[in-house]
Amino acid sequence: MAMRHGKAGSLTWTSETQANISSWSFDYTVSLTETTAMDSAGDYKDYLAGFTDWTATVEIRVDSTNVLMGTSTVLGEIGDSGVLVFSDGTNTYTATGIATDCALAVDKEEVVVATYSFEGNSKFVVG
Repeated sequence: MAMRHGKAGSLTWTSETQANISSWSFDYTVSLTETTAMDSAGDYKDYLAGFTDWTATVEIRVDSTNVLMGTSTVLGEIGDSGVLVFSDGTNTYTATGIATDCALAVDKEEVVVATYSFEGNSKFVVG
C-alpha cells in the first residue's frame, strides 16, 4: 500500500481555495439505535443504523493575506452554508456544510492559528 504525505492536502470553501491550511479533518458517523431485548441470546447488543452525520475542522495559519470568517465574502459568516472540497492530494471529498465555529489561538512561540468547524448537511462524495 502506498502512503500519501499530508503536504498535498487542500481545502476549498464555496469555490475558493483557502491558503495556509496546516491541517484538516472530518469525522463521518452514523447514529445507532439499540434493539437488544432482555431475553437476547449471546453477549452482544443489537443495533439498527440511523442517520449519518459529519463534522469537519480546518486549521489555518493566519498571516496578512488571510481574512477571518465574517469579514470576507470568501469565507462568509458563521451559519453560512457552502460546499467543502477536501483533498488529500489523491482523492477529493465533497459535501455541503454549515460553518459553525471560528476560534483563534495565539501563542508567543507560534503563529496565530484560526480553527474553523463545519457541520455537514449532505453526504460526502469521494472522487
